[in-house]
Amino acid sequence: MTEDRRIGGGACRGVPELPLGFKSGYQKIISTLSERKAINLRHHDVIEAMYKEGYATSEIAEAVELSTRQIRKVLNQRGVELRGRRRAGGYCIDEGFFKQWTASMAYVVGFIFADGHISGNSIVISQASRGILDEINNVMESDCRIHKNEDGVFLLSIHRKEMVGDLKRIGIEDDFPQVPAEYMSDFIRGVFDGDGWVDKRGYVANITNANKNFARKLHRIFNEQEFSGRITEQDNAYRVWVSGKDDVRRFGEWIYGGELSGLYLERKRRRFPRRQKEKTSA
Repeated sequence: MTEDRRIGGGACRGVPELPLGFKSGYQKIISTLSERKAINLRHHDVIEAMYKEGYATSEIAEAVELSTRQIRKVLNQRGVELRGRRRAGGYCIDEGFFKQWTASMAYVVGFIFADGHISGNSIVISQASRGILDEINNVMESDCRIHKNEDGVFLLSIHRKEMVGDLKRIGIEDDFPQVPAEYMSDFIRGVFDGDGWVDKRGYVANITNANKNFARKLHRIFNEQEFSGRITEQDNAYRVWVSGKDDVRRFGEWIYGGELSGLYLERKRRRFPRRQKEKTSA
């Protein structure tokens, strides 16, 4: 059942609340309606208006609870010219993806930080399984090719000078990127899916990185979340640990507990312990 959402002082079933700063300019778009057809029409009005206001398709998708593919479909049906999704070398991608922070962007930045690298004007992301690379391609509105190298590793290569510049601007080559606090759990989920591990019993989990300053910053973040943790060093690699079944469970809830939009590795997520259901008295 679709819940009522209040927008601009009125209630409209099926139309989600808009981002702050957007409501004032488009209050007249939304009114109290009963017929589904009329609601869908105004839902599409909101999508078009947000896009023309300068919001990215990924932001609109999060606001109205649709996929970026559905957002593009609505815009195409309305004859709205899409910006920033350019074709070069036969491939398309949203070149503005890294310009404004979203949960999806934070995850991809974390994944690149863990399992990717920048070479010249190219971004290369590697992973043993292809599925997550397809999801990253999808959220970036990309059809860039994913290929398998001779070692059996899947590689997603993105050749865009502008996107590389945006990543450098937020500190992808620094010890720790400039991630807003509200998106930190999404960023850490990306890092964990790339370089994280949790034991099968759920008593310990860790993230491994070769950068000591990154490990220290990550450890501070874990402390802020009140996870029981420590840093260990072995063979020039630093591991930031979370220990104790309850803390490992809370860590899993922190990074996997929000709206994930398909951006997570299920094989890692399912290894985290689940909260036990409270026993009810007879």
